[in-house]
Amino acid sequence: METTKNKTSQYLTKIEINDWLNWLKKNNKWRYYLLVKLGISTLLRYSDLNRLCWNDLLDKEILFLNEKKTNKKREIRIERDIQETIKYVFNRLNDGYTDKLFPYHINSVNSYLKKSSFYSGVRKPHISTHSFRKSGGRYIWELNNKSDESLLKLSMIFNHTSTSITRRYLGIEREEIQNMYEFQSNIFLV
Repeated sequence: METTKNKTSQYLTKIEINDWLNWLKKNNKWRYYLLVKLGISTLLRYSDLNRLCWNDLLDKEILFLNEKKTNKKREIRIERDIQETIKYVFNRLNDGYTDKLFPYHINSVNSYLKKSSFYSGVRKPHISTHSFRKSGGRYIWELNNKSDESLLKLSMIFNHTSTSITRRYLGIEREEIQNMYEFQSNIFLV
């Protein structure tokens, strides 16, 4: 009997992200380096990241945009280290101030992300641009002590109708269910 595999994008651990970023940096893949960092820190879909131009972000502390999918107005604070990364990458490339940061089709991007993540040592089969949203959401949830309040806020950012959808989206329910089996090793004395 053949089992169906879950083909949704996967979140990445901090170690996996840093290994990947180090590989991209070492191989001068600056645009993808920035894509990974921006994707995780802004929680934006690629359809929104793909529309960004350098003048939307350079020397800016706040990014204002209407999300393409939801038409929801977003105001995203750009932290200082991300601002520095944006400026650094811009200076390394020969782009103009009004050029797009990521002028690639999503299929090309996802194909490259799978290859580059694999070469960097990340061996997860379902890496895509959507992995950035999931990874960033997981980090926020963990940084906020896995609180229900952080899930509620993430649910609003992701435009989910409930926190249960957000839990499933971030892979929290599956993880918690798997953790329920940890008790088994403590049952038997012999």
